[in-house]
Amino acid sequence: MHELALTEDILAAALDAAQRAGARAIRRLHLVLSSASHIEPETVRLHFALISQGTPAEGAELVFTARPVEQTCRYCGRTFVVTAELTCPACGAPALPGTPGDEMTLEDIEVDVPAAPG
Repeated sequence: MHELALTEDILAAALDAAQRAGARAIRRLHLVLSSASHIEPETVRLHFALISQGTPAEGAELVFTARPVEQTCRYCGRTFVVTAELTCPACGAPALPGTPGDEMTLEDIEVDVPAAPG
């Protein structure tokens, strides 16, 4: 359910940006996932396909890239990339989760804009 809410937010942001650009269709969305995220790209794709029906984003491709989130363990001092396990790989101490809202962000969209009359 968490992924649905995030996907709805991403769709709303993309539709708003496309409208401001005068685009008639959204072709591709570039999304960034935090390395600490539990978000499954396939689940996001399924939600997106359903909720984008009848909008300019219908049929848009979703492209995911990962953004490493580094943290220094407050117990052993090791710096590591936080993963969905949320633990230090050296000592097993709990890692702090990332900032809410940073799990999945919309980095860029590709749109079709009508040609200017010329």
